[in-house]
Amino acid sequence: MHIPHNAVNRVTRDAVLRRDRHSCTYCGERADTVDHVLPRCRGGRDTWVNLVAACQPCNGLKGDRTPQEAGMTMIREPFEPKQRDRFRCAPVSKLVPALHFPGRLTGKPTDC
Repeated sequence: MHIPHNAVNRVTRDAVLRRDRHSCTYCGERADTVDHVLPRCRGGRDTWVNLVAACQPCNGLKGDRTPQEAGMTMIREPFEPKQRDRFRCAPVSKLVPALHFPGRLTGKPTDC
């Protein structure tokens, strides 16, 4: 039996950083790494609720411990983003420069 690959809501490093807006879950500074809340050496998996964005110093300080064992508090809880949130970005007006098509909507002739 063939089970097709479903990468709809796949957990990736970039996706976790985007979800957490590149903000460290422990201190709020700019995050550049991903941390396992429950370390992999203790059975922690690569899931949305076990991965959080973290800055290098906080990730190193936490090490292979849970946040509680390291004496660290989480600013926010990890969550699985909804499908519609995975592609949120700036409004189209910010992505595409304003295009001017004289006469296109009015039906008036242009000087082109």
